[in-house]
Amino acid sequence: MKALVDTSLLVRYLTGDPPHLAERAAQVLDGEETLGLTEVALVETAYVLESVMSFKSLSMRPRQADF
Repeated sequence: MKALVDTSLLVRYLTGDPPHLAERAAQVLDGEETLGLTEVALVETAYVLESVMSFKSLSMRPRQADF
């Protein structure tokens, strides 16, 4: 493991917003490199998606389950 995934990367990847950052996030997360993911990053991501970005109920979707 060379790097940890942060909240911003996850939010960009899951929302596709803004597109140029979402593409870069996808390149990192869909790559061959093994990345670390903390519980803190997951909780922060859920908070941002529900509170800031107004996503309604969060549920595990296939794209998220790939982690």
